[in-house]
Amino acid sequence: MRHLMAKIADYFREADKILLILSIFTSLYGTVAVFSATYYKETYRPAITQFGAMLLGLMAAVIISAYDYEKIAKR
Repeated sequence: MRHLMAKIADYFREADKILLILSIFTSLYGTVAVFSATYYKETYRPAITQFGAMLLGLMAAVIISAYDYEKIAKR
């Protein structure tokens, strides 16, 4: 588990922070847009789904970037 946490810490240390912040900001903006578009239905389910998808996408980006692409390219 420590190895995984160290890789995640390395990801955030070496990541392009401006790109990461812009991606999170646009995803949050999309979540607000979905919430705004579905507000009249008096349900928060689409906005919660959008937010969950954003979190899953961020986790997937961290996991995918943890793999060494050179090892994958050799296969």
